[in-house]
Order: sequence, then C-alpha cells, then structure tokens
Amino acid sequence: MEDVEIVNRALAALYKSTDNFKKAFSYLTQAEMAHDSITTLNNHEKTQELLTKYETEKKEQQIKLLDQENQIANFQRNAFMGGGLLIFLLAGITIVFLGNRNKLKNLEEKQKLRNKIAEDLHDEVGSTLSSISILSNIAQKNLQQNQWEKTETIINKISRDSRTTLDAMDDIIWSVNPDNDSLRLVILRLKEFANPLLEAQEIECVFKIPTDTVNVVVGMIPRRNLYLIAKEAINNAAKYAQASKVTVEIQKQNNELILNVEDNGKGFDTEAPSSRNGLKNMEKRAKEIAGTLTINSVIDKGTAVRLQLPLA
Repeated sequence: MEDVEIVNRALAALYKSTDNFKKAFSYLTQAEMAHDSITTLNNHEKTQELLTKYETEKKEQQIKLLDQENQIANFQRNAFMGGGLLIFLLAGITIVFLGNRNKLKNLEEKQKLRNKIAEDLHDEVGSTLSSISILSNIAQKNLQQNQWEKTETIINKISRDSRTTLDAMDDIIWSVNPDNDSLRLVILRLKEFANPLLEAQEIECVFKIPTDTVNVVVGMIPRRNLYLIAKEAINNAAKYAQASKVTVEIQKQNNELILNVEDNGKGFDTEAPSSRNGLKNMEKRAKEIAGTLTINSVIDKGTAVRLQLPLA
C-alpha cells in the first residue's frame, strides 16, 4: 500500500511539471486515498494491538483477583480450621479442668468429712470413753472396799455415759450415710428422738413441716449440723425449760432452709454467763455450715432457737 502511494505521488508530480493538472490531481487523489488506507490500517492494527493488550491485562487482572480470592478463601478456611481446633482444644482443656476441679473438690470434701468424723469421735466419744474407763476403775476399788452405794452411783453414771456414747456413734454413722441426704429422713430421725423424750415428761411435741420442704436435698455436713442443732435445742427444752409444749418447724424460704425450735417454758437470760456447752456447740455448728443462729428467750414465756441455713 505504501508503494502505491509513492508511485501515485511521483506520477502526480510528473504531470504537474508538464502542466497536466488534471492527471496530476487524479494521481494525487489516489495517493491520498492510499495514504488514508495506510493510516486506517495502521490505526486498525494499533486498535487491535490495544484491544489485545487490554484483553491480556484484563485476563491478568482476573487471574490476580482469582489468586487473591483463593488466598482469602484459603486463609478463611485455615482460620476456620484453626479456630475450630482452638475451640476443640479449649473445650478439652475446660473439660479436663472441670473434671480435675470436681475430683479435687470431692477429695477436699472427703478429707473434710474424715477430719470432722475424727473430731467428733474425739470430742463426743473419746472423752466419754476415757471417763467410763476411769469410773470403772473407781467402781472396782469401791467394790473391793464394800462401798455399795458409791459403786451403784458410779455404775449408773457409766450406764448413762455408755448410752450417750452409743447415741453419738449412731449419729455419726447416720450422718455419713449418703442415703440420708433427704430432709424427710432428717425430720423422721428428729421425730424418733423428740417424741419419746418429750412424751416421757408429758410435753406436747408438734412438728410443722410444709409439704414442699420434705424433699429438699441437704449435703452431708449441713444435714448433720442441722440435725444436731435441732436435737440440742429439743434436749435443752426437755431438760431445762419446764415447758408443756415444744414446736419444731422447718421450712424453705427462697434459697434458705429455716429451722425453728420453740418452747413455752420458763425462758432464761441470754446475756447471763453460762457454763452450758450446748449453746456453744450450736453456735459452733451453725458457723461450720455458714448458717445464722439466733436464740431469743423471754423469762416465763419461753425460748426460740432459729437457724437460717443457706442452700447450695
């Protein structure tokens, strides 16, 4: 095409020199047409080149985007797998931790129970057995000296102490039995203790237990202390109050178990010094189970022992 343009321009110049302007114009027109064709072709080629370059860059950009999307997808997948693995590991660690904590808690509770049993055996049984042993030796000497009245008094004392020791042992054995965790069994045992004791002194005994309370589950140590506090309060009413009626009430209020033991006896001055260990023992037992013990007494009107025990 460029050769055609050159030839036509040469011919146009030749005819122009001979003053043949018509021919010269004709060849010049053909030369311009050839030039335009060349220009158009070049533009087309450039356009195609640009289009090709654009398509190539577009594909490269798409490939880059796909690569980025794949990288993001891989990262998300790895992050998800890593997060899932981390959650799984944390769950495993948590399960192991909770399991070990529960085992440790159970061991602590068992150790605490062992210590409590050892303490009770020492305080409630050991000292009494030592006393029985000493009294037995004294009784033996009295028999050798024919001191029958003193011997009878000592034997009666040994008999009472023996019964007290047997009761204490029975209470300890009952308290460590997990089958007795129901409050219903605590109430039943209190009735078995209170009714014969109070009836023998012609004291009316009334138990007030709401139906929604009897099935409350109480742990081993709280159950034992609750029972012994109630037992001590009933025993004090029978021995010292000169009452005609004793009322035992146990009810559940919100998240607390409330014990009330009331009598209509002679009452006493709660501020006065006392050598009785029963009141001190009740306060000690209430403290051991994070309970609140309140003793209200009015002279000639009676005494009320109230224990508020938080439920776990």
